[in-house]
Amino acid sequence: IKLATEQNLAIVQMYEGTYKIPQFAARLANAYSTRNVDLVNTDVGQDGASKEYLDPHDGTKDVREWSRAGLSYAEMVPYLPKPPTGRFTDILNPSLVEMIVKSFDAGNRDPCNSEFKTEDVDALCQTLLDNDLSETLTGFDYPVVVCHSPDDELVYRSNVPNTTLHSNLVMIEDLPGVGDVAKPTGNHTAAAAQCTLGFLLAFAAPPEASDVRSVLPLEDAGGVC
Repeated sequence: IKLATEQNLAIVQMYEGTYKIPQFAARLANAYSTRNVDLVNTDVGQDGASKEYLDPHDGTKDVREWSRAGLSYAEMVPYLPKPPTGRFTDILNPSLVEMIVKSFDAGNRDPCNSEFKTEDVDALCQTLLDNDLSETLTGFDYPVVVCHSPDDELVYRSNVPNTTLHSNLVMIEDLPGVGDVAKPTGNHTAAAAQCTLGFLLAFAAPPEASDVRSVLPLEDAGGVC
């Protein structure tokens, strides 16, 4: 959720060599090195990936090709830069990595709004800010149920907004009739399954436990997926 702030801790840990799933760097690099015209960093020389890992002539050094080929995390491992000859973050734009690492070292977890931001990453920063869901999630005028495992090793719990400070947000484990059963734990994959089942419980719970009774098509929902 907090793509421009808390989630950057993952990049710091990739740089240090301590992140448990360094292949995630390739996912990030590809996501922000596309030809998507809705991203402000597209075609301005500020891709999420480093130039070394956008090599159109070498499929082992092109994160876009890894994505097109549908490589799993396990299948990416042989192609990753890694210690002692490199860093996991060598896949990412070096100016972005430098800004994030320096900002976190200085105690600032908002690197795109720090003194370490440079013109080399201004468009890339704007893309990260545009895709950060913090204000979007807290700004909804209807209730939002959040499900997240405290043990998630891919997207840390610190990404989750403090639901006690926002009346429209509630953690799934705090829902009456659901929280007694839905208490997500485990890694990212395990929690995804638990959260999916947890959301279904609202339809099986007794009427007094939930206002959710059915799912109806949205009015005027043409083009919505």
